[in-house]
Amino acid sequence: MKIKVVYLIAVLALIFSVAAAIVPATPVEAETPPTFTVTLVLTGNSSSARWPVPLQSGDKVVQFRRDNAVLQSNVNATFTVSAPGSGNMTGDLSGTISTQAANILNIPVPVPYPSASTYTGFGLAIARGTFSSSSPSGSFEAIGVQDYNYVWSPDEGGRSDLTVYWISVKESECFAGQKLIGTGHMTSSSPPGGGAATTTGVLTFRRYLASEITRLAPDTTFTGTYTPGIYRSIPTLGNDTLFKVTETPPYNYYTPTEGHTFFEDGSSFTNLNITSGPFFNGTMSKSDNSFSYQFGSTVLGWGVSTGNIITEAGNISCIMLTDLSSPTAQSGYIFSKWQDNSGAYENKDYFATTSATVSYPDLSINGSAIFYELSAPVSASKTEPTLPGNYTVDAKAEADTEVTKSGSGTPTITVANYSSNPGGSLQDDIGKYIDVFVPDSTNVDQIEIKLYYTHAEIAGVDESSLRLYWLNGSSWEQCSDSGVDAGADYIWAKLRPDTTPDLSYLGGGPFAGGGGVPAATCFIATAAYGTPMAEEVDVLRDFRDQYLLTNPVGKALVELYYKVSPPMAEFITEHPALKPIVRVVLMPAVVMSTMAVNTTSAGKMAILGSLALVCIALAIWVRERARRLGRGR
Repeated sequence: MKIKVVYLIAVLALIFSVAAAIVPATPVEAETPPTFTVTLVLTGNSSSARWPVPLQSGDKVVQFRRDNAVLQSNVNATFTVSAPGSGNMTGDLSGTISTQAANILNIPVPVPYPSASTYTGFGLAIARGTFSSSSPSGSFEAIGVQDYNYVWSPDEGGRSDLTVYWISVKESECFAGQKLIGTGHMTSSSPPGGGAATTTGVLTFRRYLASEITRLAPDTTFTGTYTPGIYRSIPTLGNDTLFKVTETPPYNYYTPTEGHTFFEDGSSFTNLNITSGPFFNGTMSKSDNSFSYQFGSTVLGWGVSTGNIITEAGNISCIMLTDLSSPTAQSGYIFSKWQDNSGAYENKDYFATTSATVSYPDLSINGSAIFYELSAPVSASKTEPTLPGNYTVDAKAEADTEVTKSGSGTPTITVANYSSNPGGSLQDDIGKYIDVFVPDSTNVDQIEIKLYYTHAEIAGVDESSLRLYWLNGSSWEQCSDSGVDAGADYIWAKLRPDTTPDLSYLGGGPFAGGGGVPAATCFIATAAYGTPMAEEVDVLRDFRDQYLLTNPVGKALVELYYKVSPPMAEFITEHPALKPIVRVVLMPAVVMSTMAVNTTSAGKMAILGSLALVCIALAIWVRERARRLGRGR
């Protein structure tokens, strides 16, 4: 038995030497992360129609980033139908933006806030735009609302400072299944006498991947009563344009006849009791401005409001957009102003689609909403188109991750970093959560993910046990083809049609790094050195993880080793006199493993051939020595 044990150990040392010579290591490079912002330059006619709106002292006007304004005097405001505009965007999205016709309310009195006393007017606007990106390839339609201050003079023209919100409502290609909420400040200027206006500024988007969007169950229902505001008549012509919020193209209503168009001030008030859903027993309140055509049984138009959802758990500050398409039916969107949320809703975004009916004459409301919680926002991301063949997206700067695509397909790949755990608890969680989004896996053979870590991040975790996990509902499960390269400090997982998860999971699903996998033990080395914490055992374990477990041949050798080595390790433990001999036999493998992990490829090749010969010589010597000992008995 002693002869077989020592001889097999020598053979295994030789195998380690040969494997190290044929499997090179991969260096890690750093990269500077971008921010997810876009710079916009838009041009378009300032208006295609402008109509007077006789407002009076006490009328209320909705504002989005400040308190709603209350007019201190009578004034003739203007209601504007803005012509379509177009422009370019640069930054993390490179492409174009086009806006369909928008509605604007201009009020030529100083904003009733001390900080805005130098302006000659203020207003609000609503528009729909399409953001079309060529790099990365994708587009999304969004609705934008803004409040603004402006200065106007006949000699110098106009200048406006705008606070803008955009919410995506239709996403495609690399943005499919996602939600984008943009905020920013912009400046618009127009020449004296009117004409083309130019708008420039920077938007910052919070981008939520599919795995970060959770439909809250059950759906929300609500009841309440609507209190109308004060209506001011707008002398529009027939076929004038009123904005449409949720309907399909064309994105506007058109007034059937002259007149019959009204502005409703913000003294209107709706207080709703939430009767079911995640905000059960809470309230939803809002103040509206609306622009609508009302004649006979026909109602066409839109409303915009700011409000709050208040529950015992906290407050959600919202912007609400509503279509008015009949005397009774209303549909629209709600999205939260995340920076103003509080309590349990702090630092979370919410988005909802709504539907409600208004009964006459008591103006009672019954409605429902489908709410989505947008949580664990991506703190950094990188999106890159790929080429046929093997292609690597280097997102180490954004998410400590590399993604390599194999196959003739050319998908656009997005790699994102989560700022917090998007799922449940994870054993030996190292605090790293990523998302790899591949919207189209056609002709993709394999996606390999490498998640890099530092030794500080895995403190207290058995490095050899690290694996990548995928989120199955709310539970983390280990990827079926996953391992760790301890020499290069990354966890890897490969996704193919035959793995769990397979490539379809990359339509929007997170990954996390964690331990908890029973660590494969270097049985013989542990027995020889007396402890699994010995430095020599660590070296052999690093070599195994970095070189053998990264290729099919190496994996087969490791599996064979774990089948045959436990009884040999037990025999060595029971016969302490063998330990010094086994340590001598393992010495070439330890030296070779140290070199393989810590030296260059050229150095390895120069010495490993000699080590292979030493292993052969040692095997022969051990065998002959054992035979002589056997004859002596």
